[in-house]
Amino acid sequence: MKFGKAFLTGCLAVSAVACTGIAVASAETSTPVSETTSVNVAYEPEIFVDWGDYAADNVPNAVCDKAYRVFDATAEDVYGEKIDVQTKVWLHYTESTKSLITVKDNVVTPTLYGIYTVEYVARDYYGNVKTYTYEFVCEESQPFAIALSNVEENAFVGYETQIATASFVNANGFVTERVTASLDGSDISYDITGETSFVPMYAGTYTVTYEYSDYNETATKSYELSVEKHDNPVFFENAPLNEYYIVGKSYQLPMVTAYQFGTGKPVAVTPEISVALNTGKAKPLAADGAFTPETAGKLTIRYTVRYNGNELTQAYVAKAVDVGYGDSSTFDISKYFYSDDANIVIRSNEIMMTTEREGAKIDFVNALSSHKIEFDFAIAQGGNNFDRLDIWLTDSLDPSIALQISYIRSGLKESLLSVNGARGAKTGSSFYSTSTLGFVYSEK
Repeated sequence: MKFGKAFLTGCLAVSAVACTGIAVASAETSTPVSETTSVNVAYEPEIFVDWGDYAADNVPNAVCDKAYRVFDATAEDVYGEKIDVQTKVWLHYTESTKSLITVKDNVVTPTLYGIYTVEYVARDYYGNVKTYTYEFVCEESQPFAIALSNVEENAFVGYETQIATASFVNANGFVTERVTASLDGSDISYDITGETSFVPMYAGTYTVTYEYSDYNETATKSYELSVEKHDNPVFFENAPLNEYYIVGKSYQLPMVTAYQFGTGKPVAVTPEISVALNTGKAKPLAADGAFTPETAGKLTIRYTVRYNGNELTQAYVAKAVDVGYGDSSTFDISKYFYSDDANIVIRSNEIMMTTEREGAKIDFVNALSSHKIEFDFAIAQGGNNFDRLDIWLTDSLDPSIALQISYIRSGLKESLLSVNGARGAKTGSSFYSTSTLGFVYSEK
């Protein structure tokens, strides 16, 4: 049953009911009703305090003679209608000597040490009143301050530069930070909040500023950093190269970003790329990085940048693998699985992999772009002398992105399946049966 607003006054106006001492006419007869009923039900408003990141029993302290913001509050009557909240702040609230402190826009400036009480009072249209209180402490004024250590005042443009270590004292409540490095006389600025270093891309004098804010106030501290120019070229990324390259297959090696800072500003430099097979002489590649391995073996791929007589090289090691690519008469699918630790052969429609080394590793040498992978395998009955098999699906461009799927020995009738090191789940196949193990990976 839904009540109208009149119900909350303590009287229920219906045809046969009246509040004590008040006659209510019947809607049908318009004559006074002799029977009266007393209705006296209290409906308090509800007060809501916006604590933010805090709680009623965990509020920040105030500092004497500094502005302190009390928490915002709202209130509703029983119908959900918004009503006003009166906010008062008292010192010695429970004592006869309690005194009222001026509050303006929910901000108070306490001048005496002690425990203060914030009182919220909400009164609805019908005179129902709700009061809610919480306490905060005003303590002796101690400056909220920042201290810097490990201050380095000189650096070189284009190189990672460590910034000073900051700490703070006398904080009240939670503390937020903002750290910036701004080049004097320009609009160049780096937001390095939460970082321990940054790379200045322009020479000059930087002002490194630390800004910490607690509940009551903000403290700042800064120092100057002199960044000098130089003639050394600098790489700004590593080349995302494959670990394996297939003989006879054409590739285009990726370009990387490099700069020289001879003028104090970043100027792009194009690296030269060369490839050497085993211990042979390095062969320079065309500007587009086109490359086709001709022979299996160890590849050394070098990226070199030069500026004003200075040279810098990044070297990477990879393998060229011969799978009979491009020739159906010599093509061998088993060669796509490469290992220094295992013997790999084709048997019927299967590939048999055998190893006697602990931690043996087998790689699939051709980077794939696939939305779905199905992988099935069986463990040979006479070759199950191992306790764990890990299968890694690794992003060919970013090896830090990987999925680890592990099968772990767990008795005669079952094994455990684990993903990314999580607790293993039981599977119906074991290291002792002829049943197939496997998985399907799909992006959908």
